[in-house]
Amino acid sequence: MSVDGDRATASAFVDGRHWIGEELWRPVGMYHWDVARIDGNWWGTRMEFDMTQEIGDRALAAKALECAK
Repeated sequence: MSVDGDRATASAFVDGRHWIGEELWRPVGMYHWDVARIDGNWWGTRMEFDMTQEIGDRALAAKALECAK
């Protein structure tokens, strides 16, 4: 994390693992955030995911939405 006055940035490595039964979708990469202090509170102003690797089927996310209905 880096803070400069009322602004800050942060990053985190992510290895997400999402299953439905035996099916897997695994996005790997970095989240990046910008935040700003507004009226004394820190608020997110940007969130970005930089995927560097993808294992499995991305369509599993849409399948999860259908299962949740």
